[in-house]
Amino acid sequence: MALRQNSIVILLLVTQTLLLFQVEDTYHLTGLLVLSCLVMMPPMSPKHWSCIDWTMAIITIYDIMSCFYGSCTIPSVRIACSSVMNLAIYWIMRRLFAKPDTEDKLFMGSIIPIGFALLIAFCSFFIFRHSVLEAGFADTYHFRFLFRPLGYITNAWSEVLFILLGWSCLIRRYSLCLIFLSLSGILLSFSRGAYIALGVYLLIWLLWVKPFSLKLKLLVPCLVALAITSICFPVETKTTLGMNVTYSQRQSTEGRLNALSATKDIVTNFWFGQGNESYPLAVDKKVNQDSTKSYTSMAPNIVIQILIEKGIAGILLYLSLAVFIAICVWKRKKDVNVRIVACVIFVLLLKEMTQATFLSCPLMTFLMCILLAYIQKDLNSATLL
Repeated sequence: MALRQNSIVILLLVTQTLLLFQVEDTYHLTGLLVLSCLVMMPPMSPKHWSCIDWTMAIITIYDIMSCFYGSCTIPSVRIACSSVMNLAIYWIMRRLFAKPDTEDKLFMGSIIPIGFALLIAFCSFFIFRHSVLEAGFADTYHFRFLFRPLGYITNAWSEVLFILLGWSCLIRRYSLCLIFLSLSGILLSFSRGAYIALGVYLLIWLLWVKPFSLKLKLLVPCLVALAITSICFPVETKTTLGMNVTYSQRQSTEGRLNALSATKDIVTNFWFGQGNESYPLAVDKKVNQDSTKSYTSMAPNIVIQILIEKGIAGILLYLSLAVFIAICVWKRKKDVNVRIVACVIFVLLLKEMTQATFLSCPLMTFLMCILLAYIQKDLNSATLL
């Protein structure tokens, strides 16, 4: 039993590492690893499923159905495969977390790959900044979109960092360095949405998470990272906090507002949407024909993305999932780990309201499935073993 448990944890850590570093998976190794885990740890009987379990399963079925009517078939198939893999991971973790020592093995085992990734991203920023300054420019703010740590675009990377920040707080031991690097990465993204989300995250953390020592564990590294960023990069920090002072910021805001206002004209399949990954094609037909208007291929927020790609049915499914998660968190609010995960989920939702990248990032959906299983780890544990 212990050997099987350890084997599954190792395979999941390998999968997490491959997704984190965005390794080109030509042979679908991540899928094979998850399938191996599922063979060793089959899902529990449906009679023991929670409301979250059922909703996750229905969302996966809905994603599979999207392949048959979506306007972008190949991307829809890719998202459907990712959705099936995430559901398998969720099922595996629902049973695995019911076993003793699983969380320690999983979280402690992730320290090295996560730490290595954060360190690479942190160092690569200074290499990027040096290149920009060498080219004769005064600061890096207007070129931040060229900075792609580990291949992630800025908005996606900042969301990844929020999840890794919460993940690091769950580790407890030896996690202070990971917390500092995650916070530094968020600040060095110079993303307005990330700065707003970080401020709200810190406020909720201080008000809701206990004990006091855990409050300081996030507050102190955050203040240190903010001080270093403000002193070393004053122009970029001031510009980011200005929110709408530069032409590029105003253009970015205008592009999102244009996409938002065009939503009612973009939605052609109101009830079921146009299929996964169809947003860029849908919005291009309406907005991008006018070259005088600002344009972005990413949805201005996750609600608009779900409405266009999955329709009202998709909105209701995800709204149901959010309600069931909130109920689960409320029932287990005395558990500090559940509060930590709740903070992560809330801040991701807030960040997604500034630009939607979550559903298109395999790593984020992978980690979120693990965290959703984690907040239910003590529910009916005797029936899951």
